Order: sequence, then structure tokens, then C-alpha cells
Amino acid sequence: MWSAIQKQFRVQWGEGAACSVILIAAGLFGTALMCTVLSVSGENETYFEIGTLIAGIVFAMWSLVGTGLNFYSSFQIEVGMGSTRKHFFVSFYLCGLVQSLINVLLLGLVYLLEHNLYRILYPGMASEVEMGPGTAGVGIFLAIVLPMVGVGAAALMMRFGKIAFWIMWAIWMAGFLLVPRLLGAAEDHPVSVYGIVGKGIMGLTGIFSLPVWLGIIFAASVLLFLGSYRIIRRQQVTA
Repeated sequence: MWSAIQKQFRVQWGEGAACSVILIAAGLFGTALMCTVLSVSGENETYFEIGTLIAGIVFAMWSLVGTGLNFYSSFQIEVGMGSTRKHFFVSFYLCGLVQSLINVLLLGLVYLLEHNLYRILYPGMASEVEMGPGTAGVGIFLAIVLPMVGVGAAALMMRFGKIAFWIMWAIWMAGFLLVPRLLGAAEDHPVSVYGIVGKGIMGLTGIFSLPVWLGIIFAASVLLFLGSYRIIRRQQVTA
């Protein structure tokens, strides 16, 4: 097992390093963009760490989508060359976990750099978002969960093909397009159909506290991860 983990890190380190570089570059770009906006407008009373936001999106996309895409190709190559499915599965996730934790650390450094730079350049303004130890905990949680979900999504597509892809695509689009619209309608048009549905979603999220929701998400991710291992144990190499 240990040799499989070492081999996986040697194979994956290049892509992980590339993601870290892109994450830092995205953070610097967002910081420069916000500095430009604040300098041009000159009337802002607050600022927003948009560089950290962009870098966070890069981190989430790589941990989720990048892991899923890489899992498929790595499975075909490594299992096809004689690696056991168990060793591949465990080593691949551990490699993704370590890389995600490193990116969370880099994301925290991007925030500290951006936040303190604004405080120096614009001392009369206040930040719209203050991140503390709790935010770091959420970042670590995402570093653990997102690779699990990425592996699970890849395994489902390997097993069920286009059916799984289109179902996950519909869920993805609903989460990014439909849900924000419903929540906005709950504020702007509360008596409309969209507004009523949006208020229902807001009420549902308020049933449990954040730690409870995180526990539910973690449990669901673990079940998906274990289910993906059962799929991989029977999956044949196709290339």
C-alpha cells in the first residue's frame, strides 16, 4: 500500500502543483482587480476580498471536477498496468486529500495577504467579510469532502455512463442557476411562485444548525465514497 501511495504522489504532483500556481495567480488577479475598482471609484466605504473568492472557486473546481476527470484516466492507466483496485482507490484519494489541504493553506495565505493589503492601502474602509478560525474549519471540511464527491461522481459515470452524467449535470445547473434565482425571488417577490419556493428553501436550511448540516453532508459524502469503491471493485479497464 505504501509503495502505491508513493507512486501516486509522484504521478499526481505535477497537476497538484499546477493547480496551486493557478490558485495563487487567480488570487493575485482578483486582488489587483479590486484595487483597480477601489482606486477608480474613490467613494467606497467597504471592500470585498474578491481575490480570495476567485481563488476559492479554483480550489473547489479542481477538488471536485478535476479530481473526477483525473480519476477516470488514472484508473484506466494504473489498473491497466497491474495496480490493484484497492491500492489505486485509496492512494488516489489520499493524494487528492493532501493536495486539497495544501490548497486550503494557500487559500488562507491569499486571504491574509489580500485582507492586510487593503487595510494598508485603504485604512478608512472596512471589509464586508471577516474570516476567522471557523472559516478555516470549513475549508478543511471541503478539502476532505470534495475529493470524495469527485471520486464518487467519476465512479457513477464509469458505471452508468451518460445517464449519470446528465443527472449530475442537471443537479449542478440547478444549484448554480435555479437556487440563487429562487432565493432572490424570496426577497424581491415573496408572493410569486418562485418566491414561495425560495422561502421554503430558506426555511429548510434553517431547520438545522451549520454543524448539523456539515455532519449530514459529510455522512452523505462518505456513503457516496464507499459506494464508489464497490463500483470500482467490479469496473473493467476499457482503454
